[in-house]
Amino acid sequence: MSASAGTADLLAIGAMVEALGRGLAAPAGLSVAGIDNVEFAADLAPSLTIIGIRATAIGRESAAQAVAGRSGDGRGAGVPISLVARYSTAGGHARTGCRSREPG
Repeated sequence: MSASAGTADLLAIGAMVEALGRGLAAPAGLSVAGIDNVEFAADLAPSLTIIGIRATAIGRESAAQAVAGRSGDGRGAGVPISLVARYSTAGGHARTGCRSREPG
């Protein structure tokens, strides 16, 4: 395995800790990304690459569809997501030195 994406940042952080315990430091031994963007994800060493989702926007859209009596068409609601590449994934900032904008 060369990469892991957690279903939540805390699971991704747990994967980084477990991998480190087995001698695989991110990103050289394992690329790790999370989904959430918890406040301290950028402060970890290495900082955690995340897929930023807007849970409130998803909830708002879901509630609007439920109130309108729609069940959706399976294509999703078009709620924006963002990728914030940080140092926990190979080929990102660790190699290029670029910086990403945080989802706002």
